[in-house]
Amino acid sequence: MLFNQRHVPKPPLSKYIDDLWLVRGKLSGTWRNMIFPDGAMELILNLGDPQKLCRRENQEETFFKRSWISGERAAPIVIEETGEVHLVGARFKPGGAYPFFRFPVSELTGRVVELDAIWGGELERLREQLAEAPDAQTVFARLEQWLQNRRSSHMQPSRSVAFALARIQRGGDEARIGRIVEMTGISHKHLTREFDRWVGLTPKLLARIFAFQSAIA
Repeated sequence: MLFNQRHVPKPPLSKYIDDLWLVRGKLSGTWRNMIFPDGAMELILNLGDPQKLCRRENQEETFFKRSWISGERAAPIVIEETGEVHLVGARFKPGGAYPFFRFPVSELTGRVVELDAIWGGELERLREQLAEAPDAQTVFARLEQWLQNRRSSHMQPSRSVAFALARIQRGGDEARIGRIVEMTGISHKHLTREFDRWVGLTPKLLARIFAFQSAIA
């Protein structure tokens, strides 16, 4: 059985991150979880047994042992879990990850990347601190502080990106990209370029993902 706990970070992190989460438990067998695109990026630290990414198109499998970032996606992914599950994560809001990574998040789109390749030994120290935490509250406090230290306070989305994201998330007629471009007064090409840097998906594709999530909800 798996136990799931969630924590909403304090401002200013709450502007960029929906929640921090912790999943812990023991699986008696192998469990495969198909995760649909939902417009969010997830940072995940693994304190349990390795997780396996199963690529649906060619059956290739990749093991993730320590920590990784799951970028924006337009297609589902399948994660296989077995044994001891002990995961700690942060779920970024659309457009919220850029100030922590400081490079265009489109470089992570459609990918699951080991964080050691991005942040090196810094992640191993964080994993050790989380593994030593006596309870979930301490885990969340340590992860929240680490994320606050990683965030660049100088990186803020433009008004046009923030406006477009708000309307896309509301859905319906408000998410019409042509109308959004008219209201912001910038070109479609410029908005797409800004979304490439901040969001990792085009405005139109993000709107389709939110419409899909609304339909299946």
